[in-house]
Amino acid sequence: MSCEYSELFIKKIEEQNNQNQVNLNFIKKGISFAKYYHAGQFRKSGEPYYSHPIIVAEMVADHIFRENAIIAALLHDTLEDTTLTLSEIEQEFSPRIAQIVDRLTRKIDPLTGKKMSAGECLLEAQKLGDTEVVLIKSCDRVHNLQTSSSLSLEKQQKILKETTEYFFPIFFNLLGKNIV
Repeated sequence: MSCEYSELFIKKIEEQNNQNQVNLNFIKKGISFAKYYHAGQFRKSGEPYYSHPIIVAEMVADHIFRENAIIAALLHDTLEDTTLTLSEIEQEFSPRIAQIVDRLTRKIDPLTGKKMSAGECLLEAQKLGDTEVVLIKSCDRVHNLQTSSSLSLEKQQKILKETTEYFFPIFFNLLGKNIV
């Protein structure tokens, strides 16, 4: 299934991949999985949902041109929002990609039944020292902020509050360490 989002992304990856640092076919497989598993889902803006992980993956590739990070960005919402499982990701891609996607997933607390916030997920990744997860989660947040005008004012305010509470402090801490 061809689309403008994936075509532009693949073209950009091809241009950046001048020394064959990433396996383009593996990246295309990640795109196919994102499109297949998010098929029929739409963002509040009306765009197909798979456009979001493709845009996030493009942002990630601009900062760290690593296959694992790019593919995990493409799959970052699949465990939460689709039928794709962690074991399938591990089998089809790699244990590290599955680990990154798992760490990006907002899990349900078994005691409270409450889903962890994106900020809590980011904080957990920072504690683990997983900079790829921190970068992907941050790019995810940037894109969500860019597209937040289609959300209710209440939801926009919640996202902004969480961004200032969790994302900004972690991001500015990372900038000082120059790790990305």
